[in-house]
Amino acid sequence: CSSDLLTAIAIDANQLEVANRLSDYALRLGEYDVVAHTIRAEVFKTRGHFQSALKAYEETKHRFPGNRYALNGYADVLKDLGQFDESIQRYIEIQQQFQDNPVAFNGQVSTLKAAGRFREALDLSFRNVKRFQFDNVTRSVLGGCLATVGKVDEAVRQYRHALELDASDLHVRISYAYALRSAGRYREAIEVLDACHATGPGKAAIANSKANIFRTVGELDRALKLYLGVLSEFPSY
Repeated sequence: CSSDLLTAIAIDANQLEVANRLSDYALRLGEYDVVAHTIRAEVFKTRGHFQSALKAYEETKHRFPGNRYALNGYADVLKDLGQFDESIQRYIEIQQQFQDNPVAFNGQVSTLKAAGRFREALDLSFRNVKRFQFDNVTRSVLGGCLATVGKVDEAVRQYRHALELDASDLHVRISYAYALRSAGRYREAIEVLDACHATGPGKAAIANSKANIFRTVGELDRALKLYLGVLSEFPSY
């Protein structure tokens, strides 16, 4: 198991100090490996150290010119810093360079939402789905936009379609369950989560999401049992 992969797993498990040390090790092993450099930036971002993340991505862009992962990461951190116009401009530039990759298109939607420009985000997301109709993440992003503007039933349909495209995507599954919860379809929401047999950090995310849904419907004992189970197995979650 590579240090890059171990670092990513540590980030997912919220073991950020472990992730930080592993990323240092990865950089020493792979000074010329773009993955090691982008993971270093992601550790900073996950810890909320956005200026450090921006600097790390800037250095990665300089070392690996034209690398789309570094370019997308840089634009995403600009969004986190509230520099929405610059983030959008960066994403547009990436789209022109990598027209067949949905990440920058979805990233622009995310920035528009963060800026409160929900109608623009929704319009762009619909266009993105036409462009990348078989990409489950793009479909999920549209579901999120629809949920944001209160179109919950339509959001549920888009999330369901996204999950049909890739049933292994944990983030999409959880988003789908929460959309069902918003639609008042609590039993279906739990069934969607029960259908996933995740391990490691994914197991914690599923259990926590189920607890949140049980809490919504007032089944506090079941919610508490799940919360305690997560804390017992994943203390830093």
